[in-house]
Amino acid sequence: MLVLLILVFILFAHWFACGWYSIGLSEIQSGISYGWLTYLSNTTGDVFFFVNSTNVNPDVTGGPGKGMRYLTSLYFTLSCMTGVGFGNVAANTENEKLFSIFMMIIGGTKIAVSFWRFPSISLNVIRKRQINWISMFSL
Repeated sequence: MLVLLILVFILFAHWFACGWYSIGLSEIQSGISYGWLTYLSNTTGDVFFFVNSTNVNPDVTGGPGKGMRYLTSLYFTLSCMTGVGFGNVAANTENEKLFSIFMMIIGGTKIAVSFWRFPSISLNVIRKRQINWISMFSL
């Protein structure tokens, strides 16, 4: 049961990371230059380039690699969901802040449920060990 709680937490973190990345990418395509993905681009030195800039939503190429983008997204979501929030990746735009608030509420609820369930899970493990110990010595 504990493994299931951890896997569900990781699944939620992955979903939130994908949402966080989608917000950053859509804001770059909209021309917003102060979003989290733009800051990551400036930090790593990998600049984004616009292709078909006459389009309403131009295609974006370049920038940090997809692995770096995903890891940064996952890092941010895990730091928000666990309540630590280091601040080196931050919500700057309105959409990013709204998403972060939603993610913090869901993450805080997940942690509260995990803390609520953890004692019963550990108590069941202890009881099973005691029953096995007793049955080993009873003939």
